[in-house]
Amino acid sequence: MKKIFTFYLFLVIVKLYSQVITLDTSFGNAGFTLIPDTSEINCFDFDTSGNIISTGYAIAPGGGSIYHLTTVKTNSDGILDSSFGTNGIIKTAIAYSEMPYAIKILPDGRILICGSAYLGPTPSGPGGYIGFAIRYDKDGKI
Repeated sequence: MKKIFTFYLFLVIVKLYSQVITLDTSFGNAGFTLIPDTSEINCFDFDTSGNIISTGYAIAPGGGSIYHLTTVKTNSDGILDSSFGTNGIIKTAIAYSEMPYAIKILPDGRILICGSAYLGPTPSGPGGYIGFAIRYDKDGKI
């Protein structure tokens, strides 16, 4: 009986503190943005104009477990910035595979990304990892 009471008390508390949440339909497409040719976005930052620069990875052509650094810029309204990289997206192969962990937009607009790169399998084992730091110009060029 005590468990049932505790459960109902929990539901009442959740209901009392619940808020109605709605998407901001002025952002992206009805409140969200889908980024083509990406598998995962790991981190993001804002530039001085409120644009969103995010980074993650995309599965490399041919699939499998090879993935490459992918950096995306959307305008503050969530629409891809076609002047950045190729249609708003930059794909960069540093090693066999890359995983970004942090992004920072520098005061001059350049983009700094740090992460881990897998060097790939070797004849004697799975291979090693190294850290990387890469810096792009504000228009997406290295």
